[in-house]
Amino acid sequence: MWGTIAVGPFATEGGLFTGGGWHLLRVQALGLMVLCIWGFVLTRMVFKVINIWVPIRSTDEEEELGLDISYHGIMATHTSPEFIKSENYFKQEEEVKR
Repeated sequence: MWGTIAVGPFATEGGLFTGGGWHLLRVQALGLMVLCIWGFVLTRMVFKVINIWVPIRSTDEEEELGLDISYHGIMATHTSPEFIKSENYFKQEEEVKR
């Protein structure tokens, strides 16, 4: 971003500091705004299309259980009882199945 904006004041021909006025700086700022908006819109559209086939966000249940356990089946942190409290959130479901 800085490289794009810096062309406006520092250009050797038509730059703000070389007597060219504000025109080039305004053109560069407008171009940067257009690129930022284009990038945002295109990225949003791509993620919407991807989200149709593969959910991007995890579910509330997966977040509550912990993404390490729900995605990988193991805890990635130290598992000593004084460090983290581990609970069986599915205890009721196991009792119902019996």
